[in-house]
Amino acid sequence: MNQPVFYRQKGVSMVEMALIIALFLSLVFATFEFALAVFYASRLAEATRAGVRYAVVSNATMSDLASMTCAQLDSVGFRQCDMTTCGGVVDQMNKFVKVDPSNVYIRYQCSSTGYTGQAGYSDANQEIYSITVKLQGIQYSLIMPGILGLGAKITMPSFESTRLSEDLWSPVS
Repeated sequence: MNQPVFYRQKGVSMVEMALIIALFLSLVFATFEFALAVFYASRLAEATRAGVRYAVVSNATMSDLASMTCAQLDSVGFRQCDMTTCGGVVDQMNKFVKVDPSNVYIRYQCSSTGYTGQAGYSDANQEIYSITVKLQGIQYSLIMPGILGLGAKITMPSFESTRLSEDLWSPVS
């Protein structure tokens, strides 16, 4: 005896539902993973801001830079940090996100804004420096593939923040 068509398609809706749920959950988890990566990137950017703020308010974090002239500083470029040369900068950055000192770079340059005496600041005729802190080579471990045992990581883009040393000084009253 021939059965009606709907009897022969009894399990099809369950298979379709399983496929749709798998696709839907993949989309939800991918959105969640992307949001976490963007949040981590914003924390890295804020960490560079905190690091450069600390570098501005403290003296030159690398002792050999403190005695250099502007011409010498401009030729140095970025220097890699470690805990002895710029540990304070790394400590400030670690308040936002844990970073390895080998991923932190710092650069001191003379700014083209002139001298503090020209700008009317109380510390007369000190050169104004541009200080840049850069995070580079930071790895972000993806959570969902990690749960599955895949251990996938992505390399975050480099983040830089720059401030001027004149942020320290106050105008003459």
